[in-house]
Amino acid sequence: MKKISILMTFVILSSIVYAQSNKRLKEFSKEHSVYIEELNTFMLSGSASEDTKKMMKKLTKLWNGSTFSTDKKEILVDISNKMLKARKRSSHFEALLSAVLSFSSYADFNTQFSNWYSIVAYLIDNEPTSRQLKFFKYTNDLFTENVLFKNRSLSWYPSKMAFSFSLTDSVPEINFRQPIDLFCIARGDTLRISQTQGVFYPMSGRWKGKNGIVDWKKAGFNLTEVYAELSYYSIAFKTPNFVADSVKFYNYNIFGEKVISRWVFSLWKPFRFNWWKWPVSKSHFLQKWCSIYTRFY
Repeated sequence: MKKISILMTFVILSSIVYAQSNKRLKEFSKEHSVYIEELNTFMLSGSASEDTKKMMKKLTKLWNGSTFSTDKKEILVDISNKMLKARKRSSHFEALLSAVLSFSSYADFNTQFSNWYSIVAYLIDNEPTSRQLKFFKYTNDLFTENVLFKNRSLSWYPSKMAFSFSLTDSVPEINFRQPIDLFCIARGDTLRISQTQGVFYPMSGRWKGKNGIVDWKKAGFNLTEVYAELSYYSIAFKTPNFVADSVKFYNYNIFGEKVISRWVFSLWKPFRFNWWKWPVSKSHFLQKWCSIYTRFY
């Protein structure tokens, strides 16, 4: 009798699980009005947080307004079905939708959304969930805080949000083709590269730059007399420094012509002596004049 009761219990539980699995959403409707209703049901079923409820309320309002054109709605439906097919949880959808909402306030949302989508589609089809979530979070930070990279000790950001998304050889890129000023804030100080261009790789946190000017105005030097011109350079944004080759250094207070050398630019707290405010260079010519190696400050 006991065995029969256990068997009956197992059969009932199996039936419940089967019934629930049949009710599980398998595909979002391509009908836009139906999709947003299904998405709300998917996101708000169970114990949805207040933040999730507010997010869905805002998304629904924008969806029913003019923010999302027909092609953008089709893109979002396609992304949602890719994620649903990959059995992503509602928390994964929340990361996606938060990124989309942040993106929707960007001036070039209309022209860049399809480029952004090509990256997302590739990540969903080919990369693990952790990297997908990393890109969603990056997108959210980019448009809510205007930062290219940040951690607990520093942040890198551009002077203006003029860029384009692209996917090159399966690698997500953010291209700054027009000159910008690039800033790093760390240790209570700021490093600036003026009038530079480059490509940022959000998945690795690296920047490849071209051209640019670094000056020592904050250390008391006239920017027309003491400055460095960059050519090609690379930065790992997790650090507040970078190395640049073939730098053209000008200091009209000491020498009458440029010095080409390899430089280390770094934000750090200086020692008590003012001579630590000089930049580091391995040029023998600078050794002759300065007699010491020093750092950018």
